[in-house]
Amino acid sequence: MPRYASRPMGGFVRRWSDQRGMTLVEILVVTAVVGILFAIALPAVNTHVARQELRGATREVVEVLRDARSAAVDEAVPRYVAFTPPRTYQVWRYDGGPWVPAERQVVLPSSVSFTTADVTFSNVALAGEPEATSAPVPNDAAYFDTRGAYPFHPSLPATYAVTLHGGADRTETLTLHTSTGQVTGL
Repeated sequence: MPRYASRPMGGFVRRWSDQRGMTLVEILVVTAVVGILFAIALPAVNTHVARQELRGATREVVEVLRDARSAAVDEAVPRYVAFTPPRTYQVWRYDGGPWVPAERQVVLPSSVSFTTADVTFSNVALAGEPEATSAPVPNDAAYFDTRGAYPFHPSLPATYAVTLHGGADRTETLTLHTSTGQVTGL
C-alpha cells in the first residue's frame, strides 16, 4: 500500500503541532487585516442602522395614526395626534370639555427628526371640530372625527403629509387622506 499521500501532510501537521504560539508579526498582521475589514464595514453598518431606525419610527407613527383613527371611531370620541418638532408626538382625545392626553408624549429615536414644514396639516376651520369652549386643534396635528375621517373642507387639500428625516439623508413620507382618514406610507 502506498504511503506517499499521507507523508507530506504528516510533516506539516507535526511542524504545526510543535509550534507553541503565534509570533508578534502574525498577531499584528491579523489585527491589521481585521481593523481594515472593520473600517470598510463600519459605514455600511451605520447606514443600515440609520435606515432601520427611520423605518421603525415611520412604522410607529403610521401605527399611532391608525390607532388614533380607530379609537375615534370605536369610542365615538374625536382624537388628534400632535407633532412637536424635532421628534415628539402625542395623542389627545376630546373629553367633553378640554382636550386631554390619551397617551404620554413619545420621543422618536435621536437619528429621526422632522420640522414644522414637514408636517402639512391645516386645521383652520375644521368642520365637525368639538365646541369652541375647548382649545382648538393645533395646526401640527392629525385630527380624526368620530367617523374616522379628517374633516373635509373644499378649500383644504385632499391629503396631508408628515415627512420624517433619518440618517444617511433618507426620508419617509406618510400621507393622510382627508376623505377616509387612511394613512399610507412605507
